[in-house]
Amino acid sequence: MQRRVMFILGVVVLMAVAFLAGVYSQGDDDETSSTSTRRTTTSRSDAEAPEVTTTTACVLDGASTELQTGTGAGGTMLLTDVRIGTPGCLERIVFEFRQSEGSGGVPAFGVRYENEPFHEDGSGKLVLVQGSDFLTVRVEPASGADLSAEGNGAPTYTGSTTLTPTGLPHVRQARRIGDYEGQITWVIGLDGKRPFRAYVLASPARLVIDIV
Repeated sequence: MQRRVMFILGVVVLMAVAFLAGVYSQGDDDETSSTSTRRTTTSRSDAEAPEVTTTTACVLDGASTELQTGTGAGGTMLLTDVRIGTPGCLERIVFEFRQSEGSGGVPAFGVRYENEPFHEDGSGKLVLVQGSDFLTVRVEPASGADLSAEGNGAPTYTGSTTLTPTGLPHVRQARRIGDYEGQITWVIGLDGKRPFRAYVLASPARLVIDIV
């Protein structure tokens, strides 16, 4: 009897040990599986993360920060309009002209970076221009008034001599500092020294400055 009881107790103990071993073994498998899942999820998330993209810079053929010039064709050019716009990613300043003797011709120009201070041609009065870097635009022979006998000195440009656009990234202001002795001079204030391209168009005659 005593041997039978001892045998039964031994069987019960062995069954209990086997059962507990199974429970703990299942728990270890769950943790390993869970850890593996977390690692897989992290790896998948890293692989599927969107790539960082950057905005493509505006590219303008022929643009530089050096002096740009152009020769004119025709007589004295009379300024009729100045406007600033944003075609595409560019910022554009347009000076429009007509010839004092009639239609046709294009202006001679020089556009370059210069340092302040700026002074009004003739009077020498100090002129302040908004910005940190400055493009000077000179056109000659040119005038904002028709000084011919037929024109009798009537102004051809009646717009503002100070243009301050809003919402542009680079152009801060454009100011006329000279209309004197056959030369027109404007200063364009920018947020920094930006590449530009200056060129002329005909019909009507225009000096165009594109800034990127």
